Amino acid sequence: MMTTEPVYGNMVATALYELSDHQWKPGPGAIYPALHKLVKDKLAVARKEEGRMVYTITRKGRSLLEEIRTEAEATQRYAIDFGRIWLNVLKPENATDILLRRLKMNLSTVEAVLEGKQFALSESEKEYLLNQALGELRRVTGKLESRTGKQAKSPDVENETG
Repeated sequence: MMTTEPVYGNMVATALYELSDHQWKPGPGAIYPALHKLVKDKLAVARKEEGRMVYTITRKGRSLLEEIRTEAEATQRYAIDFGRIWLNVLKPENATDILLRRLKMNLSTVEAVLEGKQFALSESEKEYLLNQALGELRRVTGKLESRTGKQAKSPDVENETG
């Protein structure tokens, strides 16, 4: 948004709400820390205009935005991953925890759909989802295992509750 005009917090929240198909509208506690971090990292500048803070992208910000766009074009085949964008911009200290939480949440959602707890899928749609999910898990597991040089261990039953 900053590439075309200065923005303010509510403007960003409203745009994200529209981009998410009215599924998510971040509050000030999500928007303003992100905008302040952009200013701190010299990716944007802030100035007061008509009684509110407005934010404008810097050259450094444009450069990072181009990197994000290039990566998104290369890696994202289906949809915008706002979580990935936030991680790229904010670079939080707890990125590992955030990524693991997202992974568990997504797997939990697939599991709930397959168990009929969410959405009404036909049996053939559930079978398709299961086969695609398992295929994707196998593909990624293979890549991860090749990075570590060993096969991943299955979690103990005791560890699954934690």
